[in-house]
Amino acid sequence: MDRVVWRLEIPAGWGERLDPAWLPNEGTDGWREVFAGEDYAARVFASGGAGIPWKVLAQAAARLAEVLQHYRAQWRCAEAVASGCPVAADAHVAAMAVPRGLRAPRRTRPDGPWRVCVLDDGVPATVAEHLSIDLAEGAACAHRTGAADQAWWAEPVAAGPAPDRAAASGWLPIADTELRLSAFAAEEAVADLTAAAATGHLGPDVLEVRLVCTLGEAAHHMIREYRTLFAAVWTDLEACAEAATHDADASALLESLPPAPERGPGGRWHHMHLVGGRAKVVNRHLSRTAAAASVAASRAIDDTTVRWAEPAARTAARG
Repeated sequence: MDRVVWRLEIPAGWGERLDPAWLPNEGTDGWREVFAGEDYAARVFASGGAGIPWKVLAQAAARLAEVLQHYRAQWRCAEAVASGCPVAADAHVAAMAVPRGLRAPRRTRPDGPWRVCVLDDGVPATVAEHLSIDLAEGAACAHRTGAADQAWWAEPVAAGPAPDRAAASGWLPIADTELRLSAFAAEEAVADLTAAAATGHLGPDVLEVRLVCTLGEAAHHMIREYRTLFAAVWTDLEACAEAATHDADASALLESLPPAPERGPGGRWHHMHLVGGRAKVVNRHLSRTAAAASVAASRAIDDTTVRWAEPAARTAARG
């Protein structure tokens, strides 16, 4: 039986500062129901699954982790509204900051520099390079949040020559940028690993009930951190003289965000790994979601091989 070697650290204070009684002033009843559902799921995971079949439990963990992408979209809209305020932008952005010394969740990951890439009119292009996979995968996640109709991914610099440069058209957070990117990378790692269990890339012989519950609880900690952040910034925005405009602007931004299509963008995606300094295809998938789940499943039991998911167009461009 394969042994899970993937590790995740949730630092003290991450998701623990939340006032459980807080609810937004706008859409209060709806948010109360959302929060209650999230908290109920967390109690089930904390109980060890309460006798729920492994498959059902894995699917529940995956659904809870999926919520994180919606909170990232909410955060992106909150940043846009806060930083665009004509009377109190600095104060609003300051309200989005986390306490000094708070660290982002960390997961096991390979060392070395990585780059962020995008399909620019169907052609692979480099957007930026980072010193770590956390910052690169977090940046790719952020760009997808701002431009979900484009194919974004992170790949190791060691995989070969970089594609030509392109301007970034997605989004990067402005408040606590590096911390947010590292958090995004950990959030996606949890979401991808739970998706791997829910879709059959991993089974209970590898990811046992205890580990599925641990991942579900981790996702809830990450959700609670977003709720803590929103309690601060939304309260600040609601107290602003421009509150009505802020609410209208945020609603318009949320409605304008395209859903991330299951089969793309970018068409087929590949699970890649690094062998002897060359990028090799492990397997092929119809969507980024499936390829990312395949990568997560392999990373869970192999923390030495460098792996990533990329569009098939990028693989073809390698020659």
